[in-house]
Amino acid sequence: MIRLFVSDLDGTLFDETHYPNQIVYDAVSMVLENDCCFSIATGRGKYNSDGYNKDLKAMGIYSIVCNGALIIDKEGNRMYGRPVRKEVVKDLLTTFPDIGFSLQTEDYVYIYRHKEEYIARTVNKANKVNSRKSAEEVLSHVKFIDEYEELDGVEVFKINITEKNIGDDSDDFLKYLENHRNTIVNASSFPGYYELTDAQATKKTAVEALADALNVPYEEVQVYGDTNNDLDMLQGFEHSYCPANAWDEVKSVVKEVLGPNTENSVPRHIMETIQKERKM
Repeated sequence: MIRLFVSDLDGTLFDETHYPNQIVYDAVSMVLENDCCFSIATGRGKYNSDGYNKDLKAMGIYSIVCNGALIIDKEGNRMYGRPVRKEVVKDLLTTFPDIGFSLQTEDYVYIYRHKEEYIARTVNKANKVNSRKSAEEVLSHVKFIDEYEELDGVEVFKINITEKNIGDDSDDFLKYLENHRNTIVNASSFPGYYELTDAQATKKTAVEALADALNVPYEEVQVYGDTNNDLDMLQGFEHSYCPANAWDEVKSVVKEVLGPNTENSVPRHIMETIQKERKM
């Protein structure tokens, strides 16, 4: 019997709006009402996932964020964290001083040396008709730094970079990642984007840590995902599923491919699983 359900958000649990709808709320409610546990597993940071996920958090779920580098409990407190080593962060920033790194901590995003560009992009995004966040709301959780020393005492859980920000440093940057694969890993959720965490911080290790804390055997864990940053999690558990819109590599490792996320296939499958098991 499944006792812990874990799902990625964008492209998996959420439909094309990137927000929870009533079917998602119904699925999570059914999980909790049947004395099971639910956790999201996302590349978003704690602030980002809370902002998109506020009502779900209020229901009493766990949050695996920063691609598995951080777990937040039902009360909003850290229960597990694996930050990027400080010496690795320093070396990365000093080796590539012109790249606009976005550094995710538990409560803030630190932007390295690209303040004006980041503010302009944030304002432009907030001005779009379908935006649900104002620029002021986004920027209230952002800090801007020009030197590594300004991170003194700060734990960085995830580092984001776009190919556009890497620019002419692309070849050197890729070589750097290859040479440092034992300390940092890239688990990108879409092409042209890098999401760096500690090499031991993955969604799989985070789900294992959460299951251990909840005394749930791994064979009673069910996981859902759709892209590269879900791959190790999906390979690591017997009960693994993906929506039809998932990457081909993901489809090749899961137990079953469901319908597309636009049809709410994942929350529907969660409810079907509970209904089927409770009839046994």
